[in-house]
Formats: sequence, structure tokens, C-alpha cells
Amino acid sequence: MIGKLLIVDDQAIFRQGIAKMIGEHELGWQVAGEAENGREAVEQIAALQPHLILTDIRMPHMDGLELAEYVHRHHKETAVIILTGYEDFKYAQAALKFGAIDFLLKPCNEQTLIEVLGRAYEHFREGMLRAQRQAADRRALEEHVVRSLLLGLPCDDRLAQRAGAAYAGKELVLLRVESYFPPGKAYRRADLGLLQFALFNMITELAECPPYHGRLVSVRHDRFALFTELVEEEPARGLEQRIAEACRTYLGLAVTAHRCGPAGEPEGWSGLYRGAEEQRAVPAAEPPAPRLPAANVTRIREMQTELETRLVLGQMAQVKEQIEAMLGRLPSMPPEDARIETLSFVMALGRTVSRLFGGEEARFDVAVPIESLPALADTGAIVAFAQERAERFLAQFAAWQEDKNRNLVTKTMAYVEEHYMESCSLAEVAEKLHMSGTYFSKVFKRETGDTFTNYVTKVRMEKAKLLLSNTDMKIFEVAAAVGYDDPNYFTNVFRTTQKISPTEFRKRHR
Repeated sequence: MIGKLLIVDDQAIFRQGIAKMIGEHELGWQVAGEAENGREAVEQIAALQPHLILTDIRMPHMDGLELAEYVHRHHKETAVIILTGYEDFKYAQAALKFGAIDFLLKPCNEQTLIEVLGRAYEHFREGMLRAQRQAADRRALEEHVVRSLLLGLPCDDRLAQRAGAAYAGKELVLLRVESYFPPGKAYRRADLGLLQFALFNMITELAECPPYHGRLVSVRHDRFALFTELVEEEPARGLEQRIAEACRTYLGLAVTAHRCGPAGEPEGWSGLYRGAEEQRAVPAAEPPAPRLPAANVTRIREMQTELETRLVLGQMAQVKEQIEAMLGRLPSMPPEDARIETLSFVMALGRTVSRLFGGEEARFDVAVPIESLPALADTGAIVAFAQERAERFLAQFAAWQEDKNRNLVTKTMAYVEEHYMESCSLAEVAEKLHMSGTYFSKVFKRETGDTFTNYVTKVRMEKAKLLLSNTDMKIFEVAAAVGYDDPNYFTNVFRTTQKISPTEFRKRHR
């Protein structure tokens, strides 16, 4: 997971220096925006929704302490780090009561900045994981309540009302697995838990997408209740057909659907469920399998999030460590648990493939050989299977990465040529290329031998020299024409890079 950072300081050179340092290190942060003062930051917070704000204490219009108070009152989920000088430190400590998580004393060196942002990232990461676990707990309770309401079991009125509000306006669709033992498949009764796990995740993957925003609940081992948005423009039974086709193609299972109509009030759900059952009254063909724990669904998402974060940051060593750690846990598990863990891992790989470098057709590609999992009798065979899928995933990622990076430098240079007179920040270009700032920075430097910031500066200086040599534009006009709002800052950069002032350069080249 990558955190979004907003830098707030009235000195442009300091903001750019901080952004450059962050771009050159794998800190888990992406600079989402910059602001000159607290008032400007407030205007950006709603749109950017940063996870962290790094703000100076002394600024015009609204200082850092006032900004911290505003964030504490209106955006409690956003963390704040205060930049302060020694003379302001006691004043800055007042920000603690507004939730500031750390301080940076100016001037700060690169190592200190890395350490502080590293602590902030751990704070952010732990908070995100805690929120995921809490969401999983709420989801498990919600599923229990919905299941009870569908089956007509006793249920707490307060929880029932809460479920009714969550599912208000949705349509109820009852899904039924015709048989877990179709002809031509070697599935066994011991594999029911594994099959239900795969089925639940596959249907969830399809149903959660817009415009359906579906919620799936396991009612029995072969019955699932799907609550979806009412989609008037959709062709008849469009989602049900996609679910049936996916289950048949990837699992070899026949799944049928019965639309029960609008869910309505929760006290009426059991009647809708009974009505659907009575229309298709067929005795269950298999004994109940263990219900899918909500924790397993959450585990897939956690694996996927961790994989994607490390991949977009270019942390291939950590990706391989994550895979090796998962493989290392398998030998100590019973075969049944090892199969579930392996399937969770394989599905996380599949979702990552789809999100990062595949289309709809890649969504289940890694998970296609699920039917071979039950045939793996011992843990050693399961480990070998997981290893093979991991190697395929890494090979697929390497091919995608090579293709993606091939034209990155060319695209970047073309973009800079067209936009050097604008802000043209690392974060902006990385976003245009759908990359994290850290990863983009590393790739650009590896391919060109220079940092992105230095490259932009070189382009701007060359354009400035052309204007100084061939026009009568004033220095502040030249500065603005090549992307510098502050002519004094432009002059300093020009003098530093060209070893001569803009005025002297013009005298020598006119």
C-alpha cells in the first residue's frame, strides 16, 4: 500500500528538495501535492485526500499549528508531521494535542527525513491493516445476520435493522450450485471446502464490480444469496450469465440463479428465500461443507495489497521474500489447510495480474488449474504446485515490466518537452504513466543515469538560454516561460547549473 503525502511550506526550494528526496528512496510515500501555506493546503485536502501532511510551522495566512488543528477536526484519518526550527519547537509541541505524530527540526538532513517518514509509514501501514481487520470482523457479523434473516432464524433487532439499511434498495438473487461432483471432474467430498472457497471468491470478484456493487453471502454449502444494485439498462440476466460462464469455465460447476426481486424490509427476506426454494425444491446432493470464514476472503485481499504495493515500488526482493515466506508455511500445515492457503495465494496472484498488467481475460488465468489442487495428496505436491504458479507469475511480471519500461524514457522526455513550462513534477509525470513516484524515479535514473528532477532542470535551462540569447524578454518573463514562478529561485538555479547569472549569460551571447 502506498501513502499519499502533501508537502506544505512557503519555500518552493524546500518543497522541491523534500519531494526529490522522497522520489529517490523507497519510503512507501508518493507526493500527491504541494502547498505554500495552510490555507492552500486546506483547499487541496478534500481533493487529494492525503494520508500524511508534512507542514512547516511558520507560514503566512494559516500556519502549521492552525492547519494541524483543522486536520484534527475535519480529517482525523490524516496524519501530520510538523517542520519546525529550534526557536519554534515549544510552540510546535502544542500540535501534539491536535494529533501530530512527529516533528522534524529544520534544517533536516536526508537520513533524518528518511527515518521520520519511515516511522510515519509504519504508522500508516498499521492503521490500514487494523482497518482491514475491523472491516473483516464487521463483514463476518453482517454475513451471520443476513444468513439468519434469510433462514428465518432468531436475530437481534438492532443488527437486523442495520443489515436492512445496508442492503436497502438492492435486488436479491439466489444462486445454487447444481452439483459439486459434475461428470468428468475428479472432485471428492473432502474438496467441498476448497471448491466453496474458490466459488465464493470468483462470484465476489464478478459481483463487486460496477454497476452491480454486489454483496455475496454463503447461506448453505450449495446456496448463495447475492444482493446487487438494480441495473435497468443491463441486458436481462447479464450478471447471472457471467457468473454461470465463469464457474463453468474455471471450475466445471453448474450454477443457476433465481431473481427474487427487491430485497425490501429484512423481516421479509426469509419469505423471498423460501419462495425461491419452493420453486426449485431439489434435495441437496452433498453434505454441508465448512462455511467459508470471512478471514480467508480478507487474507486474499491482504496478500494482493502487499504484492501490488511492493511491485509498484519496484521491491522485487521483498516480493520474492513474501512468496518464499508463504511457501515456507505450507509444509507445517495439514493438506486440507495447505490447499486453502495455496488457493488464497494463487487467487491473490490472479487478481494482481488482472489489476496491474492484464485485462478481463487475465482475471482468473493463474487460478485456472484449480481442479488439479484436490488431486495433490500430500503437502510436498501442494508446495510444488504453489512454486510453479509463483514462478509463472514472476515471469509474467518480468515480461510486463520489460514491455512497460521500454518506452518509459521516450514518453517521459516527450512529456517534459511539452510541459516544462508547467509544474512538471515527478509525482505528476508518474501519475500520467500510472506509476508510483518512487518506482518511476528509480526506473528513469537506471535508464538515463540521471534523476528526473535534474533532467527537467537541464531542459528548462536549455530553453532559458535560447530565450536569453534570442529575445528581449525580462528575466522574470524568462523564468515564467520555463516553469519557474519565483524569478529569484530561477536565477539561483541558473547560476548553480550554468556557473553564470542569467544577466551575464545574455551579455555574452547577444
